[in-house]
Amino acid sequence: MPLMGIEIPEQIAGFLENITGRVRIMVVGRPDTGKSTLAFLLASWLQDRGRTCAVVDCDIGQADIGPPGFVSYGLINQSAPVANMRADSMSWGGSRPGTERIEGSSLARRSISRTGSYLVGDVSPYGRGDARLLAMVAGASACVEAAERDGAEAVVVDTTGLALFSEGIRLKCAKADAVRPDVVVLLSPVSGGRNSAEEVLGHLLEAQGHNVLRVPASAEARKRSPEERRENRIRQWNRYLEKSSLHRLDLGKVHVFRWWADSGFLVRTEESSQSSLPAQDTGAHGHLPVPPAGANAGAPYVGLVLPAAARSVSHGTVVAIPDPHLRGLHIPGIWVTDELGPGILAALPPQHKIETVWVTSYQTLISRGRVMSG
Repeated sequence: MPLMGIEIPEQIAGFLENITGRVRIMVVGRPDTGKSTLAFLLASWLQDRGRTCAVVDCDIGQADIGPPGFVSYGLINQSAPVANMRADSMSWGGSRPGTERIEGSSLARRSISRTGSYLVGDVSPYGRGDARLLAMVAGASACVEAAERDGAEAVVVDTTGLALFSEGIRLKCAKADAVRPDVVVLLSPVSGGRNSAEEVLGHLLEAQGHNVLRVPASAEARKRSPEERRENRIRQWNRYLEKSSLHRLDLGKVHVFRWWADSGFLVRTEESSQSSLPAQDTGAHGHLPVPPAGANAGAPYVGLVLPAAARSVSHGTVVAIPDPHLRGLHIPGIWVTDELGPGILAALPPQHKIETVWVTSYQTLISRGRVMSG
């Protein structure tokens, strides 16, 4: 049943009540300011008012819906067992002394299941030049569109924390232009000044034509330690793996690619495909080797990973499989190896045949089907 009696900031409620038809909302702010909590409260508030609602979780490092390293989305399940929550516990920042604090991740686990995911390939969107930023933007756009195809009348996009000034602002501006939200909810710390990242971002988003509502960060938000963040990543991976099974790979029939947003491409030339030469790894800077004779001049040549190289993929590597039911999205997985050869732990549809695997540089420590570190 829907959550009842949810309280959210008045300026947001007033804005949303005047919108008819489909609505898209994007929540941005620094880490540990209550973004996820507010995003899930907004989704539940909209669902409570009769709109089928989805949440797109772009916080790849502190994921709530899918495993880390992926942008994921899911629709709110109205039959989720959340009716025992008190109405006053669902307010933004706590409306009464001593009210119970409900975190976004807890609400997500109770009311939302992962429907689809898009691979980013790491737990931070920063680094590797702009490649991860591009993957974050592509993933957000793809998941929003998929959620609406699934019937969502309202989509709330929960973003990564505004951790780095320039890169964070660039990512949020690009994501807003890709998602085209009806409103951007910008959480601002009380101590923020005129030149704070939030103020700069807010002015830039308005210059891009976006509606920006500035809301104070939650007074109840608590800064999480690096240890807590690591534990949450492990918990999210194992939550996903509960519904996963091991699928063996025939490397002679499976196409293995290095993910395009990763550090480099594993490639082969036509000559190497007919010999025992190992696949070439372009290294950290993404420079491709000299293309084979006859290739277009100046065009990067990217081929399949040779079976011999694929066998050397490390146990615990995060991978993705194209989703057969959601075009452009992916099924998360972890590459495992044992005496029987390589396989992938993933929540695949029944009878699905693996034909393509995207390999990343994101590593986990996995033992007996459970992630111990990652």
